[in-house]
Amino acid sequence: MKNQEISKKAKLFLFALYIGIYVSVDMLIKASQKGENLEYDYDPVCAILMTEVVKLVASLLIYFRMDREVGVKEKFNSLTKITPTRLMYGLPALIYAFYNILAYYNLQNFDPPLKTLVLNLRLGFTAFLAWLILKQKISRMKFFSLVILFVGIIMGQ
Repeated sequence: MKNQEISKKAKLFLFALYIGIYVSVDMLIKASQKGENLEYDYDPVCAILMTEVVKLVASLLIYFRMDREVGVKEKFNSLTKITPTRLMYGLPALIYAFYNILAYYNLQNFDPPLKTLVLNLRLGFTAFLAWLILKQKISRMKFFSLVILFVGIIMGQ
C-alpha cells in the first residue's frame, strides 16, 4: 500500500467529527429513554450489535477500495485467514462491545455529564494500580488532576 498523507483540513474535520460524535452519543442515548423507569423502546444489545455490523461493513468497504493493485480475490483470501494477531484483537473487541452495552445501562441511572465523570474515575484507578502494583511514581501535577477529578465526581453526585 502506498504511503498516503491526510491533509490538514481532513485531519481537522475528522477530529471535529470525532469530538461531535463522542459528545452527542450519550445525549442521544439519554434522549431515547421513555417513561418513569427511563427504559428504552429497543434492546440496547441489539443497538450495539447493529452498530458493530455497520462499522464492519464500512471497514470492509474501505478495505476493498484501498490499494487497487491487489485483486479482490486476494483481499478476500487474506481476510479469511485466522492469524494469532486477529485472535488477539478479538478479546478487546468483545470487551469494547460489552463496555458500550454498559453505557446504555449507566445512562438509566446517571445523566450524561455524571456518567462521563464516573467513567473517567477509571483514570484514578489505573493510576492507583500503576502506583501500587508497578511501583510507578505519580507526578504532583497528575496527582492534583486526579484529586480534582475525584472532587468533581463527589460534587456531581
